[in-house]
Amino acid sequence: MTTWSHYTMVRRGVLTLRRFAREREAAAVVEFAIVVALLLVIVMGTLDWSRYFLLRTNLTNAVRDGARYAAVRGETNADTVAIRAYTRARITGPSAAQAAGTVTVSFEGACGNDRRVRVKVSDYPFDPATFLVIKTARTIADSAEFRREQQC
Repeated sequence: MTTWSHYTMVRRGVLTLRRFAREREAAAVVEFAIVVALLLVIVMGTLDWSRYFLLRTNLTNAVRDGARYAAVRGETNADTVAIRAYTRARITGPSAAQAAGTVTVSFEGACGNDRRVRVKVSDYPFDPATFLVIKTARTIADSAEFRREQQC
């Protein structure tokens, strides 16, 4: 077993570091790892935000269709079950298999020009895949209001 002096050990270490610093492949691997990690975070965040806005748009369209259906066909508070079912049937998207949230229907105003119907969906589930989406965006809610044209 040979014993090396401190000088020889330091010299070998410096030579190894110089050789590693001259090799470009090692630097390229480190740079690639940093860039890929950053790019992956940006891509996942973009996909999450686009999924959030897709679900929100689908929910808006479903609520609007439900309110239109209620304004045209709903005549009494007894029709709320059919209006809720119609609105739930219009909700599409990845979370549609889950509970479609809470659908509420309310008829406002008396006979005359101020007869309105409001359809509201609340507590529609949204699970972000990354931490980049707003933390409070765990549920989505939307509502639409139409004026009823029927005569009393």
